[in-house]
Amino acid sequence: MLFKHHPSEALILSVLNGTAPAAEQKLVSDHVARCPRCQSVSAHKRVLLQELGELSRSSSRNRETLSPSNTLVFPQRRSSKIFAPRIVWGAIAAALVIGIFAWPRHIQSVSAAELLSRAEATEVDAAASQHFYRLHVGTATCETSDPYWEQPSGPGDSPCERVHGQLLQARWDDRQMLSAHSYRQWHDGLLSHRDSVLHEEPYWTIKTDTDQGLLRSASLRVRSSDYRPVELTLIFAALEPVSVMEDIPQKRRISVPSAASEKLTKDEDLQHVDEPGDAIEVQAWNLLRTLGADSGWEATITRKGGEVRVVGLIRDKARQEKFDTAFSNLQGVTTALDQPALLPQRGGDGEGQPLAENLLETLIPDAHERGERVTEISDASRAVVGKAYLHDLLVGRRHALQGSPSASGLNTLIDEEQGDLLAATARLSDLLDPLIETKASHGLHEPLSYAQARKLDAAVLLLVNAAPRQSASLEETRGIVRTLLSKN
Repeated sequence: MLFKHHPSEALILSVLNGTAPAAEQKLVSDHVARCPRCQSVSAHKRVLLQELGELSRSSSRNRETLSPSNTLVFPQRRSSKIFAPRIVWGAIAAALVIGIFAWPRHIQSVSAAELLSRAEATEVDAAASQHFYRLHVGTATCETSDPYWEQPSGPGDSPCERVHGQLLQARWDDRQMLSAHSYRQWHDGLLSHRDSVLHEEPYWTIKTDTDQGLLRSASLRVRSSDYRPVELTLIFAALEPVSVMEDIPQKRRISVPSAASEKLTKDEDLQHVDEPGDAIEVQAWNLLRTLGADSGWEATITRKGGEVRVVGLIRDKARQEKFDTAFSNLQGVTTALDQPALLPQRGGDGEGQPLAENLLETLIPDAHERGERVTEISDASRAVVGKAYLHDLLVGRRHALQGSPSASGLNTLIDEEQGDLLAATARLSDLLDPLIETKASHGLHEPLSYAQARKLDAAVLLLVNAAPRQSASLEETRGIVRTLLSKN
């Protein structure tokens, strides 16, 4: 059986050094023999081992030369200056060797195909709903809700017409542009291409370059927590780079007249006054989902009186700019995307062995595949925490806006987020099923609260990540997870 993906560099190094188990020795050797990428890694590691070997032999020869024979000789003080560099270099070499072989052998190396498969699994119902997109090409902005996009007349002179024409010729689905399925259709139709994968929390980015066709490069960014696509960058041979994000069509936008504040009154007979900030807040929550930023881990909406703010943590400058641009269309909304304090929290790792480590090794003997599964479980649990956090916030805001006509604008959004939360919980349940037999949870209909999701997440991390030295037993932790995943 060959590796589904590339073995980690540490595992290749352990095979070259002869410290890997016999079964993995053959498995890795067979893979390297067929994989140019791993052959290059293997060659590099072999040179490193040779250099370390030469250094070790040189140090040994120096010791033999300098060791006393028959006469006891007291070294002069200046000799310490000679030995000091050798001692330092020897220590560095020893630390390097120890660090290399002590590094976890399940270092993740996920392929573009695997990430696309995970992203496709999250959009199984995408074809059933209509999506609208905003495209940026140079200084031009294109919206797929515009009438011309519905009935293209062919390539024209405007940037938007040229982009649309190039998309159609490249066989990229212009109705489902921000889609892993559309990406795969284009990707699998290429005769030659080069894939790369980048992981910068909270995103994975899949990039494909090719020398054929009109479309020469595509880069799809998906959220680490649930693999939902949030941004697409396309580079054509004869166009400026095109950036694609989801958009709210004009007909769905809420218009708030600037003079509306003048109509507010403090009449005691009114149970609630529909302030302009209420409508803007509701629109901001919906825009957050449209931007694919509703994981709970990226941004949230806060309210202080009539002020509406978008707060959270987005390290990527380009994405920050897209947020600023999108929310600048909402009157009076400000963004502060360097403040993670209002985002959800997770427990920290410990130094002990994961409670389910032995069971995981039995179920998944291959170290590389086991590392991937652990990462997948951790990401799925993180997605549940984020979605539960956001769902609780939305339900609380609807209650706070009770009596306002704007409150009903959150109903559909809350239903969608609840569906996402239930789907994320079911996915986690499926991944954990071999470990704790969670089949009873498939009938889950009531979403977890944020507090319950955090308790579940803490138990999951005890099972598959480094656990605290003092923790519950394996069976106790499995029982906690079963109970929470069987909530009805």
